[in-house]
Amino acid sequence: MFNFEIGGLRAIQGELQVLLGLANRNSEFVASVPNGEKNPILRDDPHYQATIEDTKKGVNEMAQMAERGLGYLQCPHIDRAIRSLTWWPKQESPSWSDLRAKVLALRDAIDTELKQYCYYQYPKQKAQILGSWRDDWKAAISAFPSIETEVLRAMDCYALGHDVASVFHSMRILEHGLRAVAADVGLTFDLQQWHNIIEQIESAIVTERKTLSKGEARNERLRFLSEAAKEFFYFKDGWRNYVSHNRADYDEHQALSVLNHVRSFMNHLASQLSETP
Repeated sequence: MFNFEIGGLRAIQGELQVLLGLANRNSEFVASVPNGEKNPILRDDPHYQATIEDTKKGVNEMAQMAERGLGYLQCPHIDRAIRSLTWWPKQESPSWSDLRAKVLALRDAIDTELKQYCYYQYPKQKAQILGSWRDDWKAAISAFPSIETEVLRAMDCYALGHDVASVFHSMRILEHGLRAVAADVGLTFDLQQWHNIIEQIESAIVTERKTLSKGEARNERLRFLSEAAKEFFYFKDGWRNYVSHNRADYDEHQALSVLNHVRSFMNHLASQLSETP
């Protein structure tokens, strides 16, 4: 998944440059004043104090931006430089030269650390598909929270070009739906083969049709479950058996097709079923 977007990194670098320029100009100005920052004239100058307060806000915003954009990297060098920068606004009489040193430390830390990493650039179209995964799977994830990690893995593998892995994780997503369908008819799906549990589900549906009192709600529920069972047979014969037993390869078009089918089915399943009865 994204560590950071290149646009975000450029924004961080741009803000650092702005702070560095501000620190340099004010350092030169203070150096031209007798006794520098200790001069009472500066302490009593509202314009100068307003400049300091505005800069404090800018530093805090800069630190937050850096944490959001670079925190995923978990680089101690960068993290220490960000923490050091956050201390500047907390000082009663912050020094412009100190700000300059802290900004340079963070800029150098970013330049040094990023040279040691390798990065993958998602194709633009795939990045857009990946970026909307939470919204696209919202209904399914709401009903089946435990699929969230598998959904992200399936989407990310597709975006990375690992198409077989994407199909594999898509099939793992379906297992959560199959478990919910089984539970709704009083069965437990654990270690059984898909074929066996689907047949048991269909048998349980037939039994319910014969033994339970009729009614519109009951008929609608059984129809829903029966159609779901047929869909699982479709997934099993179309993809699950092949990817689980290393019998097929998939390209990006097939992987996306599987993702779309699984997403549509799980969102539909979520309209009447969930992990918690």
